[in-house]
Amino acid sequence: MKPFRTIARPGLPGAGSIIKLKSLLPPCALAALAAALGLALPAPGAIRLASVFTDHMVLQRCRCVPVWGRAEPGDKVTVRFAGQAATAVTDKDGRWNVELGFMAPNATPATLTAALSDGTQTAAIADVLVGDVWLCSGQSNMQMGLPECFNGPQEAAAANCPSLQMLRVPKGGSDNPREDAPMAWKICSPAVMTESGGFSAAGYYFGRELQQILKVPVGLIDSTVGGTPINPAGTCSMP
Repeated sequence: MKPFRTIARPGLPGAGSIIKLKSLLPPCALAALAAALGLALPAPGAIRLASVFTDHMVLQRCRCVPVWGRAEPGDKVTVRFAGQAATAVTDKDGRWNVELGFMAPNATPATLTAALSDGTQTAAIADVLVGDVWLCSGQSNMQMGLPECFNGPQEAAAANCPSLQMLRVPKGGSDNPREDAPMAWKICSPAVMTESGGFSAAGYYFGRELQQILKVPVGLIDSTVGGTPINPAGTCSMP
């Protein structure tokens, strides 16, 4: 399976794309991607997971998975998930980053925790699955929601896909990476697919078909803005 997929009409290069988030990328590159999407880390203080880590998320299968967040400088943080444990010490700015090893796909909900070594603080997210994660990005044709599509209301009414989890990056311009971006993973449902400014219809159709074929959980990240060029994304350097 190729790491890059494009869903766009001929003659509209770059109008919509779905990118496989393979965790072959080093943590620094993933952190750069997070910053480019507005998924920057919260301010120092109590132990926290980065804003992309919420209930109902999907972690990438068969790849090392970076998990990151913040705490007080010098704190020792241990992340636990699916029988694994990884520990790191925060840097002078309170940032920490660990890496979980390869995991097989798993549709059974599990809890991921990040805790201080002294046991005084714990951050946790529930209903975490392991499968394939894709970034859905592009312009207006990728941004278009299901209610705007042909037969959209009927398709939305049937959008009960518990193994399809969705994260929508909030829109908003910024000259610098944002320190906070309120967002949450959601389980695909008719209500989610008919929300105002809802999830990408192209992304939904892609993820639904993929999940039905592969029989593993699928996570979709919708970062779409109509009428925007791809050039600014090129400023995020990756191998």
